Amino acid sequence: MGVEISGRELDAAVAGHVMGWREAEHPERHGTGQWMSEYAYPVYYKQNGQYIESGSFMPSEEIEAAMQVVEKMWRTGWQMESANGYKLHTRIVDNVCSWYVRFINNESDMDNWSAEADTLPLAICKAALKAIQNSERAREAQQEAGK
Repeated sequence: MGVEISGRELDAAVAGHVMGWREAEHPERHGTGQWMSEYAYPVYYKQNGQYIESGSFMPSEEIEAAMQVVEKMWRTGWQMESANGYKLHTRIVDNVCSWYVRFINNESDMDNWSAEADTLPLAICKAALKAIQNSERAREAQQEAGK
């Protein structure tokens, strides 16, 4: 991931790439003939057909949602390591803390991706997205080489 994304854009990328959810308009938005403000935001459809409002899934900000990402990564063959401490190249007296997260593929420990951020949820999202996107690229390259 060469370009850093954050906020709602990062949350949407995690929902799509990591969680495997599909974004669409709210199913109640049409049909009533009335504009309902609570239906203004799109929803994420999960694999089981249920949906949640996109505005309620903020894994880069909320630890509960970030732990859903960790659980999904675990179920799909990834381990997570995390640590927090002082940022590199800062003085300890400045008390600048950061979180480090690394996802390691259970099939190949050489396939591991990490990220550092000011909060644990943000570090989880960045590392998970890196891991999934780079694994997808590697799989596509292998398929292309096999043709």
